[in-house]
Amino acid sequence: MRPPTLDQLQRQTTWMAWRRRALSPLNVSDLVTSAESRREFLEGCRLLGVSSPKPHQLLINDMLAAGLETNGVLIPRQAGKTKTLTIIALGRCALRERYNVGMTITTQATKTFEIFETTVIDELELVWPDEDSRPFKSYRGKGSQHVRFPNGSRFSAKSPKGSSFRASSYDLVWLDEGGEASPEQAVDLRAAIYSTFDTRPDAQLVVTGTAGTFRKGQLLFEALEDEGNGVVRYAFPEDVTADELAAWEPTEEFPYGRVKELTLAMHPGISSGLTTIEKVAKRFVALKERFAVEYGGIFVRAKEPSTPRRGTTPARTSLPRCPPTSHWESCRPSPAALPLSSPRGATRTARPTGTCSTTARAQRGWPRPWPSSPAAMT
Repeated sequence: MRPPTLDQLQRQTTWMAWRRRALSPLNVSDLVTSAESRREFLEGCRLLGVSSPKPHQLLINDMLAAGLETNGVLIPRQAGKTKTLTIIALGRCALRERYNVGMTITTQATKTFEIFETTVIDELELVWPDEDSRPFKSYRGKGSQHVRFPNGSRFSAKSPKGSSFRASSYDLVWLDEGGEASPEQAVDLRAAIYSTFDTRPDAQLVVTGTAGTFRKGQLLFEALEDEGNGVVRYAFPEDVTADELAAWEPTEEFPYGRVKELTLAMHPGISSGLTTIEKVAKRFVALKERFAVEYGGIFVRAKEPSTPRRGTTPARTSLPRCPPTSHWESCRPSPAALPLSSPRGATRTARPTGTCSTTARAQRGWPRPWPSSPAAMT
């Protein structure tokens, strides 16, 4: 099938046929397409000068068109992730009134503003060199880079901290490099961002990136693992073994190595022509163990607690000190602990009060016979 034009992709049959050519993700949530969602995506393509979007870019758009509030996109390097989300954001801003989009890269603020200028503003101005005829206005002020549209919509770069989003309302927030966020940063961003959605009925959070070096409290990993979220996950299978990751292809030393096979099965950038398997093979040599994270989408599991070596004695757990002698006095029964007569003639005994342990009471001779009278207790 030849790549369809933007006008042809407006038809649902053509759109669906082209989307089916996308490499199948490891996990993907429900996909939805409508005339409106297609029109917005194609408008974003026109603004950026993209004449032939890739099939997996349509798939990501349709995952977000399902309208779920929280969404995760795990995709390897050089697969068109940034371009795809930029197309979606610009298309929505162009066709939805007062649509507010904020994006940030969790690594650092300077990187966010740099990437926004090069991948959004520079690309737009290259396609629309005449400032007077542009269907938008771009602003490059340091720390306030953004693009504004005549309908009041705005696409802006933000610092990767919660305070950058507070006191505003957003329709779409895009957190890139979510696999690099610390647990504390994840908590800070989520606490600030979700509250900005309260007055926006169709607001969405999109977390994108490659895998991270931990799982618990990981921003991108948790977005991908929640069954109620929208997900597109291009990654190696979770049950991949160390033997399979040991070599690019089987060798005498590593007969089970098959990283090339695994990569071809899950890298949409290769299948769509954005990069080549030869280039990715060089990354495998350069990155070594890190390749499974950056390109394979494998989040590193936490290490198990180490066990003592054979022949060594485990450290003894310190025991609590025995209470002082004066403390034992609190173990003496109160007058209320005397035998009590029930209406039916049966005898029951109130439990003695005190704070010392059962072991300590046994060492002191507990239980003792109850005294015959309160006076006998002194």
